[in-house]
Amino acid sequence: ACTAKKQQQASSFWDRAAAITIGWAEGASEGGSDTDGHLFFQIAQELCEHFDSCDENGHSKINNLVVEEFINGLQYVRTFQCDRLQSSIDTIATLLQAVLVDNLAFHTQFASDFDDMHC
Repeated sequence: ACTAKKQQQASSFWDRAAAITIGWAEGASEGGSDTDGHLFFQIAQELCEHFDSCDENGHSKINNLVVEEFINGLQYVRTFQCDRLQSSIDTIATLLQAVLVDNLAFHTQFASDFDDMHC
């Protein structure tokens, strides 16, 4: 999809990937909604204060990096920089994995607390 013939299609797919990753309920506010999201973006936002990964404005640093990579990636699609596009894809995947690990760690503590109370 990183060719002149498929540039329009690739741009559309890239925009869809961003929408799926960030979510549809984040709104137009900087940093997204604090309560209305449902996907990775919202999970990262909710967890950033627990893992000291919020920026000075209270927004998830991971989300900031994900958005930055989506912006970079769109530029790479438009300019046919396939190697750089792959690098953005890999970076986004790594950042989303970090959100999953944080989420697992956060909820594991509650499972441990629950087990201690009911043993």
